[in-house]
Formats: sequence, C-alpha cells, structure tokens
Amino acid sequence: SFPNHLRGKADECWDVFESLGVLAAQSVLGGSLARNASRFGPFRKAVDTGEQCSRCGLFAPSTHCGIEICTKSNWCIACTRVPPHLCGNLLRECINLRRVAGGDDKEEQKTDTESMLKRGALSIAQD
Repeated sequence: SFPNHLRGKADECWDVFESLGVLAAQSVLGGSLARNASRFGPFRKAVDTGEQCSRCGLFAPSTHCGIEICTKSNWCIACTRVPPHLCGNLLRECINLRRVAGGDDKEEQKTDTESMLKRGALSIAQD
C-alpha cells in the first residue's frame, strides 16, 4: 500500500483496478489506432527469432506484443495502441493482460477482451 501523504491528486481520479483491463482490451480492438495513425507506421513483421520493443522491453512476435514492429519508433503494435501516459511496470502489466493469438475472428477477440477486463481487475487486486 502506498502512503497517503505521497499520493497525488490524480490518484483519486483514476481507478487503476478497472482502467487497466479496459486499456488492454482497447489495445486489442484498436481503440486509439486512428488517433495514432500519423505518429506510427509503416509497420513491418518482427523477425522470427525475436525483436525487442523499444518502449516496453518485451519481445515480438508474441501474444502480448503482437507480430509487427513500427519502423519509425521501433515499438511493438501493442505499445502504439496503449496511451503514452502509461510507462514502466504499469505499461508492462497492461501489455501482459493482452493475449491475442493473431486471429481475425471478431467473436474470439470479444471473448478475449472480456477475459482481459476480468484479469486486469483480478491481477491488480492480488498485488
């Protein structure tokens, strides 16, 4: 538990337990893809032996990072869809909730998204 006298005003405004799962789900569905279209791209397929993302430090291709890397920023596709105010362990926790097998099946993505929301709340509650 974080001491109350060290918490900022933003701590009261943002419910991390609910929001992290939502952000992970939006990153799968492409929630901020249009907003970031000019900042990122073109994307290239990550090398099969693994390529490290410059933002999160995880390796692509993977179920967390996806299979593409941005040629401008060297970020994985997941990092380009997660808001820029997330960083460090919070960013990695958000991306860890993301589990996409790479299929384009919308029903499968919907089920995956629902489980991400639940896992986000559960994993943070356990910490």
